[in-house]
Amino acid sequence: MLENILVLGLVSFTITFMLHDLVGPFEIFRRIREKVGIDANFYIVKPSRWADLFHCFWCLTTWVCLIISAVFVIFYGLSLILGIYLWLGAVAVSGIIYTGVERANG
Repeated sequence: MLENILVLGLVSFTITFMLHDLVGPFEIFRRIREKVGIDANFYIVKPSRWADLFHCFWCLTTWVCLIISAVFVIFYGLSLILGIYLWLGAVAVSGIIYTGVERANG
């Protein structure tokens, strides 16, 4: 179970970090952020629920982890309780990694 939490946390961190911080190939992640109302300087220019979600790493990682955990639970036929543990554990792992990355970048 611990391995699954770590893997889901790493996958969630990667997806969230791409959506939240990176420009991406062909500027795809920047374009996604612009569609939801965030400019190139990471400021909300068009207030909306989506802009608030993409502007906050913790909010975005919570929902990304939920989606990934739900797919994992459905694919492997796990119980709802294990799915909740996976979800919360993946959020914690993703948050810990992001905190380390932010501290390393100053």
